[in-house]
Amino acid sequence: MRQERIEIRAFAEEKETLAKAAKLLHTKVTSFIRDTIMTRAEEIIRQHDRMILTDRDRDLFMNALENPPKPNKNLRKAMKDHFQKTGR
Repeated sequence: MRQERIEIRAFAEEKETLAKAAKLLHTKVTSFIRDTIMTRAEEIIRQHDRMILTDRDRDLFMNALENPPKPNKNLRKAMKDHFQKTGR
C-alpha cells in the first residue's frame, strides 16, 4: 500500500505541544499525529454509523418488520418498473 502525504499548518505553540506529547509517548510527531487523528476519525465514523433509537422508535421499527403494511399502488408500480428494467 502506497503512503500519501498530508500537510497541515500549525501555529508554533501547537507544534510545540504536539512535539511534547509525542516525546512523552516516545514516538515521532508524525506517528503521534497519525495515530491520534485516526483514533478520532474512527470514533466519529462509529458514532455516525450507529443508529440510536428511543424505546418508542425501536418498538415502532420492530412492529413494522413483524407486521409490514400491504403494498400500496405506488409500491406495486415501482416494483413492476424495477422488474421490467432488470429483466427479473
